[in-house]
Parts: sequence; structure tokens; C-alpha cells
Amino acid sequence: MIAVPCMKKFQNIPQKKANATAIAIILPLTIISVCIYFFKVKIPYKDVIFVSLGGIFGGALGAKILNKLKGRVIQIIFGVFILISAFRMVFL
Repeated sequence: MIAVPCMKKFQNIPQKKANATAIAIILPLTIISVCIYFFKVKIPYKDVIFVSLGGIFGGALGAKILNKLKGRVIQIIFGVFILISAFRMVFL
């Protein structure tokens, strides 16, 4: 939630590049998490398959859309999702 705004403000990275960098950071963290859970927790593999497929196709679609949007539009969309997440964390 804070990586993209920090990259923009403190490192002067353009919006699209900041979003792409944040997404690239997620991959190694996801792999590490999978390894930890794989050895410590009983994993419902059927659910994992569906969630993984959604993540793969959603990520590919998001990357295509990201290339077509202007930086300001991405900022607004990102801000709306942050506000929704904050609301859910506080009230739900």
C-alpha cells in the first residue's frame, strides 16, 4: 500500500514504473510464503489452483491495462482501492 506512493515521492519514479516495480516485488514474496506454508500448514490444493489461476490471468490482464492508462488515471484507481481497503480494515 505504501510502496507505490513512496517510490513516486521519494525516488521520483513515474506512476507506471512504480506500479510495475511493486508488482515485481510481490512475486518473490509470494514464492517465499508458499514455501513456508507448504511445509508448515495443510494446504487446500483445490482452492490454491483456482486462486492461482485467477492471479495469473488477473495479473496478465492488469499488466495490459496498465500499459494503456495514463499515470493520473492509475493514481485515481489506486487511491480508490486504498480507500476501500482502509474502510474494510476499520469497519468490517
